[in-house]
Amino acid sequence: MAGGYAPGGKSPAEFESALKIAPDPVGAPVNPQSAQRERTLISFGRLFASKTSEKYQTWLEVNEQLTGGIATDSASGASFARKHDVFRSGLKNWLESLVELVLSEVDTLSRIAISQPSWLSDADPARWAGLRIRGLLRKSLRQEISSDALENAFRKGSSLLDSGDQPPPKSSTPAIEMWFRMACEGVSGPQDMEQPWRAPFWCYQSFSVPLWTRRGRPSHLTQGHTEIEIRSAQRRFAGRLGNALEVAEDRARVSLASDPKFAQEARHEITSDERPVPRTTSAYAPSATTGTEVTRVDTKATALPNNIHNCKTTDRRNAINAFILKVADAGRKITRKHIWIVAGYQDRTEFERYQRHDTRTTASATHAFGRVLSMNPGDFIALLDRKTALK
Repeated sequence: MAGGYAPGGKSPAEFESALKIAPDPVGAPVNPQSAQRERTLISFGRLFASKTSEKYQTWLEVNEQLTGGIATDSASGASFARKHDVFRSGLKNWLESLVELVLSEVDTLSRIAISQPSWLSDADPARWAGLRIRGLLRKSLRQEISSDALENAFRKGSSLLDSGDQPPPKSSTPAIEMWFRMACEGVSGPQDMEQPWRAPFWCYQSFSVPLWTRRGRPSHLTQGHTEIEIRSAQRRFAGRLGNALEVAEDRARVSLASDPKFAQEARHEITSDERPVPRTTSAYAPSATTGTEVTRVDTKATALPNNIHNCKTTDRRNAINAFILKVADAGRKITRKHIWIVAGYQDRTEFERYQRHDTRTTASATHAFGRVLSMNPGDFIALLDRKTALK
C-alpha cells in the first residue's frame, strides 16, 4: 500500500492554474518580475504539496498497526480500545505535523516576499505569506481552513465553497475523509470513495468500552454517525490550522521587524471608492478634477473623534480616512466600500449620507458606521473576511 493515493500531490498544471498571474497582453514584452514571481510561487506550491503529501502518509503507519497484531485480537472491548487509541493518535499526529509545516512555511515565504517587495500587493509580508499558505492548505486538504467558511460549505453539502476564483477541484473528496478510510481499510484510490462507507465503531471520538457495550457492541458506526465524525475532524483541523496560521503570521512579523528591508518598506497606499486619500498634513484642499474638497489626513494623527456620531462632516471624513490608515498599518488595504460592507449594507447610499452628515442619515446607520469605525483593526479584518466569504 506504499503507493496509495494521497491528496495534495498536485500536478504542475494544477498549481499553475491556481497561482498563475494574468498574462501580459499579446505582443507586449514579458515582465521579468511577473515571470519570476510566477515561477517561484509554482515551485513553492509543488514543494509544499510534496510536504503535505508526506505528512498525509501517516495513514500508512496507522493502517499497518490496525491490520497487524491488533487485527488478530478478538472483537473485545480491550481490542476496540487499542484500535481507538492507535487511530486517534495517528490523526492527531497528522494534524500536528501540518501545524509545524505551517509555522515553518509562512516564515519561509514571508522571507522570500521581503526580498521581493513588488510582490506584496496589499499586505505586509507575513500576511501575504499566510494567505498563500492558507490557499495551498485548502487545496491540499480539499476543505475550507476558515471555520466560518467551512460551516457555510457544510450547509451547501460540501467542504469547499465555489467562489469562482477558488473553485473546488474536480475530485473534491476531503483529505480527512480519505485518511479515515485509508487508515481503517487501506482504500487504494479515489474511485473507492464513491461507495458508501461506515467507519468502525472504534473511530468514534468519544469511544469507551461501557458506551460500546450499552450500544450493543456494534462493529461499525452508521453512515450518518460516520459523516458526523468526519466533519467533526474537519472542524478540528480548520480551527487548529487557522490558529496556527495566525500564530505563524505573528511570529514572521516579529522576526521580520529586525530585518532592515522590512523596516524600510513604504507604507501601503490607501484608496477610497472614488479617489485616494492623500497623505499630507494640510487640512483639506480642492480637487484638481472636481473642484470639491478632498480631506487630507496627517498620517501621525490617526486617533478617531471622541464622539463619532455627532462630529462634523470634515471630522467624519477624517475619522474614516484615519480608520482606513489604521487598518492599513495592521496589514490590510481597504476602501470605503469595505466599511459599509462590514456595517451590513448592500450599497454605498447610507454610507455616503453618513459621511457628508446628510440630514437623511438614519439613526441606525449612524450607529452602525460609528460602531465599525470604533472597532480595532484586527476585529474589523476578521469580520470583513467572514462577510466576504459568505458572498
